[in-house]
Amino acid sequence: MTRKYTELQKEKSFEELKEFEIKVLEQYATSDYVVSQADVARDNNITLSCFKRIKEDAIIHAYISRKMVEAIRNKAITKSEMQIQQSAGKCVLYYERLLKQREEFLVIAMSKVQIKYIAEDIANNPSNPIKYFKKKYNLESDRLVRLILKNAIVENIVSDETMELIIKRSLNCYSHKRLQYKAKKVFDEFRKERKNNKSSQ
Repeated sequence: MTRKYTELQKEKSFEELKEFEIKVLEQYATSDYVVSQADVARDNNITLSCFKRIKEDAIIHAYISRKMVEAIRNKAITKSEMQIQQSAGKCVLYYERLLKQREEFLVIAMSKVQIKYIAEDIANNPSNPIKYFKKKYNLESDRLVRLILKNAIVENIVSDETMELIIKRSLNCYSHKRLQYKAKKVFDEFRKERKNNKSSQ
């Protein structure tokens, strides 16, 4: 009898479930493109909805590497393109959403000390691009670096002086006035959140 996700939760400890999720997704990611999610679900005695839950859980909570996520995404998109082109577009958006949730989780999982250290390094070295810090701190994406900076500002992790240095370097990246204006609006929102969070502490 195929198992649902709730049944897996009952029969396995947290670590066992995590290991199982990694194993199942590794099997899917490394298999031939003709092997479907339903095939892998059947091989592991789980429902297709259970496979999808496993996939989302492992991607968002970073149980699997970014490289494996991309392999799973690319395989799913290829299969969708072979079926219906419109479906491939939905598939791309679906994985974009999962990756955004993953990046948000990774920031939440970081300590304030780590966030402060990275944010101060970026603020004090404005000539180095975001990609430099992504590589230096082994971060998954440019967006993750920017989320760290946002968190450092709105959660009052860095000083006002460091915040202004972060904003200044960010605004200097835009040569077009319209883009600079949009960026300023975003930072105005960050300042409001920062002020609200400070007053509620």
